[in-house]
Formats: sequence, C-alpha cells, structure tokens
Amino acid sequence: MGQALSARAASARAPTIADVAASAGVGKTSVSRFLNGETDILSAAIRERIGAAIAELGYRPSQMARGLRAGRTRLVGMLVADLDNPYSVEVMGGVEAACGRAGLMPVLCNAANASELERRYLDLLQTYRVDGVIVNPVGMSGTALRRVVSAGTPTVLVDRRQSGLNCDIVGLDNARAASLLADHLLSSGFSRYYYVTGPHTRISSRREREAALRQRVTEAGLPFETIVVTRADTPAAIDARLMPAFEASARARVAIVSGNGQTMLLVALALQRARANPPAGPGGAAGALHPGLASFDEPGWLPLAVDGITTLRQPTADIGAAAVACLDERIGGYAGAPRELLFDAVLTVRASTAAAGAHAAPAARPSRISARGA
Repeated sequence: MGQALSARAASARAPTIADVAASAGVGKTSVSRFLNGETDILSAAIRERIGAAIAELGYRPSQMARGLRAGRTRLVGMLVADLDNPYSVEVMGGVEAACGRAGLMPVLCNAANASELERRYLDLLQTYRVDGVIVNPVGMSGTALRRVVSAGTPTVLVDRRQSGLNCDIVGLDNARAASLLADHLLSSGFSRYYYVTGPHTRISSRREREAALRQRVTEAGLPFETIVVTRADTPAAIDARLMPAFEASARARVAIVSGNGQTMLLVALALQRARANPPAGPGGAAGALHPGLASFDEPGWLPLAVDGITTLRQPTADIGAAAVACLDERIGGYAGAPRELLFDAVLTVRASTAAAGAHAAPAARPSRISARGA
C-alpha cells in the first residue's frame, strides 16, 4: 500500500484509527464504520483495504473508548474483603465464568480486610466507569458503598449485608444452614457446643450463623459458647482460648463448630498441638481429646484431617454466577425492589460428629435457592 506505515514504525507505538486510515488510503469515518459493522455502505475494495491495514498494523480498537461512546464499558468491579479466604477465590471463579458468558470483563480488587482500602478501590472503580460492582464487603457500615449506590451504579452484595443499603444480595441462607447443622449435632447426642469464629460483630453472615446455632442449641436446654480467634493470634493465644473446649471433650460429647474453613484450620492445628502436649490431670491423655468437629465451607485440606470433619459446603460458583446475573439485569435497566437470592448449603456428615455407634455417611441436601423481594 502506497501510504502504509512500515512494520517498524507501527511497532513503535499502538496503532490508531488514523494509522489504519492512512495505511488504507481512506478516511477515519470509513474505518469507524468498518469497525462498527456498517460495512454495507463501504465498497468491497475499501473493505478489503481496511481489513488488510488492520491485519498489517495489528490494530486493536479501544474497548474503553468504544464503551464510553456507547454508554457502557462492559467492565464490572469485583471487590472482595479477603482474597486469602478460599471462599472469595471460589466465588470469584463463578463470577469470572459468568462474566465471560455475559460478555463482561471483571476487574478484581482485594480489600485485604481493610475498610480504607475498600473505600479507595470503590472510588477507583468509579473512575474507570465500570458498569456495576459486585462487592463482598469488609464490614457492615460502608460509607463508600453508599456513595456508589447513591451515584446510580448497579451494585450487588455477596455474602454480607450492609446496614441501610438497598441493593441486591446473593449468598448462603445462613440461618437455614446453621439450623440444619444444629439438628444433626443434636440428634447425634452432643451435649455441649462451642462456636469458633473470627471477629463477627461487623460481619452479618458470621452473626447470622452464630445466632441460628445459639437459638437451636439453647432451645434444647444445652450450653453454647462463642470463642473468637483470628489468623493474627499467636498459636499460644489460640490454644489458651480453645483448651477448655478440648478438655471438656474428654468428659462429654462436645461439638466445636467453626464459622468458615479458615477458622476450622486454626481449630484443627490447635487440637493437634493439644494432643501432642495433652493437659495434665484426668482425661488429659491425647486420645481422650475427641471433640466433634464441624465447619461452614469445605476446605481443600479436609482430606488430611484424621478426625473426619463434618461440613456445610456452599455452592460458591452458583453464588458468583447469580451475582453476575443480578448485576447484568440491573445494568440492563431492571429497577425492581432489592432482591435476596439465598442458596442452601450441602451438609456432609463425617466421622467426628456421627452418632455414637453409627457409620458416617454423606448427608447431602438438594440445592435450593430462595428469592425474596424479586
């Protein structure tokens, strides 16, 4: 082509529409029409020249610029509270797959459990003109999130509610899942209950799980205690908080329920340390420490646990996909009342919580989703 740019010149910077037009010997309007699919008003010769120029230069249209002109960028923000949490990674996988099917591009941000970082990312996503955001919030009171919703940006929450925020939420039916687990443990003859969780006063899902478990257990007239541990705690601090529960398991059927897979790992490691260095006194032998262990989530390390930990598996991929579906509808103009899409957990009973003398067997429950406010 007489006006074609050399390959060396084109490789020095990203080619533009002007470069394509100059290479093809046509105007920029003709190139724009070609890119927008308006090829019926271009001659065959012009179409051929433009196509050849695009291939030669390696031109790629700016989706951001095209989206801004069309009023949509096809970008959606995905902000998670803690990317170290396997739950977040699994939900993110569901979001990514669903975005691919919907022609959307997720932009991932990790707040690392820091409210200030969450605020900065939400502000940054707004500057990128994202079509909407899917947020797994750090806490329950997010001023930055309220600004996003007030600005009219479609927003869907995952797992955690925000007080005073009217937007869709997708997650687990925590009360139903906790009640399902409590009924299993009660029927298995456990007489004392400990709920081990991370800090939970500002995280709705953790509070809902604790409340439902506590209600079911105390209604049965049995003791229930909550123990708070964090990954930042030293092993010695965790051991000190959990040792009363471990020691009690030498005298009675004790159930220890963790709020998620990360917390159960802390419990399992502490139990391993307690058995390696059992407490003095009656019942202090390593073999006498045998609490029933149950956890929300089904962590990947579970096969390594010798006790056989009972789990409530969340349908994380489905939760992520449902969040994208809700967001896509909102982006498309749906203006109905805020919706709750709550999924059932799948209970799998394993050895440590099976009824005395019974063999553990999977107790899977069919997947169910309840929709409220739709």
